[in-house]
Amino acid sequence: MGTFIIRRLGQMLLTALCLTFIVFFMTNLTPNLEKLAKTQGNFRMSDEAVNSWLSDRGYLAPLPYKFGQWVGVVP
Repeated sequence: MGTFIIRRLGQMLLTALCLTFIVFFMTNLTPNLEKLAKTQGNFRMSDEAVNSWLSDRGYLAPLPYKFGQWVGVVP
């Protein structure tokens, strides 16, 4: 019975980690980030302004670093 519970807990943790990564990846796709920048800023922003807005707010940081922030491991 103990091994069953441990195995199920392991499966739950793995599933939660996979779902977290999938949701993180889907929300950090480039078209979504550009749409966010234009919604928060100005719809007529140039590409340079969009990139500047994204870099100022940390959206262009490396993917592992952003995932660490998403999970709450990295401050």
